[in-house]
Amino acid sequence: MSIKKIDNDPTEELEKAFGQVLRKARMEKDLSQQDLAYTCGLGRAFISLLERGMRAPSLRTFLILAHSMGVSAVEFLTTVEEALRRHRNSS
Repeated sequence: MSIKKIDNDPTEELEKAFGQVLRKARMEKDLSQQDLAYTCGLGRAFISLLERGMRAPSLRTFLILAHSMGVSAVEFLTTVEEALRRHRNSS
């Protein structure tokens, strides 16, 4: 296995990709931000920040979000990786 050096910080791209996937998954479940926040024990404003790519979830929060929407963490993360890959390929 080779290790690839990262020239720039991909954090912002990753947070935006996560936010897009979170918003899409929430809307597909017909949940409001308030509904999702309540289910997860989080604030609605925090859900909004996540969806806009302005915050990154902790691992614990990531797992709670996935579980609350009825998807596995692996499936959720795979979808985020695919969104990130599409974003990078379109840039």
